[in-house]
Amino acid sequence: MDFADKIKELAARLETKKHHVSTEEATKTAMVLPFLQVLGYDTSEPTEVIPEYNEAKGVKKGEKVDYAIVINKEPTILIEVKTARSILPSQCMEQLLRYFFGNTRSKFAILTNGIQYQFFSDLGQKNIMDEIPFLTIDLMPAIRDSEIAELRKFKKEYFDAETISKGAIELKYSGELKRYFKQQFKEPEDEFTKFLMKKTSFQGTATKQSLERFSPLVVNAFRKYVDEAVTDRSKALLEEARKAEIGITKEEMEEKQILRLHFWTQLLGYAQKKIDLHAKISPNNGGWVSVTAGIRGFSFSYSVTKHQSAIELYIDKGKDCQEENKNIFDKLFKTKEEIEMSFGEPLEWQRLDDKRASRIRKVFIDGGYLDEGRWPKVHEAMVDAMIRFHAALSPHIQYFKKSE
Repeated sequence: MDFADKIKELAARLETKKHHVSTEEATKTAMVLPFLQVLGYDTSEPTEVIPEYNEAKGVKKGEKVDYAIVINKEPTILIEVKTARSILPSQCMEQLLRYFFGNTRSKFAILTNGIQYQFFSDLGQKNIMDEIPFLTIDLMPAIRDSEIAELRKFKKEYFDAETISKGAIELKYSGELKRYFKQQFKEPEDEFTKFLMKKTSFQGTATKQSLERFSPLVVNAFRKYVDEAVTDRSKALLEEARKAEIGITKEEMEEKQILRLHFWTQLLGYAQKKIDLHAKISPNNGGWVSVTAGIRGFSFSYSVTKHQSAIELYIDKGKDCQEENKNIFDKLFKTKEEIEMSFGEPLEWQRLDDKRASRIRKVFIDGGYLDEGRWPKVHEAMVDAMIRFHAALSPHIQYFKKSE
């Protein structure tokens, strides 16, 4: 089960748990600790997840923060927990603010009730916690794929404080804007209404009476615009499906190339943090990216189609080498059981008798370049598999290097 599925499964269990959790301690045990475990932290190891952390300077006597997550021997993330039945404030609590200030080694702080997680940092002034969270994630009623992608950055094996901080600034401002737009969508403020009145052909002064008349027009215009945007997008998706049945146009081909370029850019950016294998290659707009295995005729590749992706070892010694390629494949196939045991799951062994090359591959059906919302999940699965794939096959293909 990958990270996205684990988070969604955790969120589904919260629906039942929230009715039986009435204290902070119960919230920690039933909701917060399982969340930290999904992020990959060992909650039973007190040197990694420290409960009742109280090593900050200048805080009130006896004041503690519920948890500190230690990364690279530093208390990097502070966590304050409130009961699941409480509504979290929209701004940082003073206690957490004092603790962050008193612990100069901390980079992030989390305020949570086990359902909502508010992420804070010191984007405005170093070591002074921002009052507004740069990221707010609600596990219920349904966590968004975009939120899972941001949450994934806090997984133990992916955590990079500098990378998160760089993205946090954009998240902070975009989040504030979305909250502002959401509020104006429901009940526009007078200043906002006045601003829009100036953008129309309205004639006259913005009096109390004119604002009262114009405000419902703003709300109605918002709603119509959203409805029309959703309708237009739905029509566009249906039209894309229709075109797919009758052939690909030049414009669609260009769009496909753009999507694949973005797909490879994000995948390679993520992969380079996990394995050096593809570190020196650049993204392209084709259906695959490939790198030599260090032996002529062998390459490790990622490939993608509309709704699928794959990793593979491609075997091709070049022109007039079909027989040699098949012999190599047959020798590797004799060690199939050992290779698959090392990899951890079955692989597709494609001799491709009607072609010059042969290949060994693993296909993923979770998504392709058209499934942009699932890219983080797909990329994680592909890179994880490539790491195991490379480790499982490399010892066996070294034999062919010696025989050259």
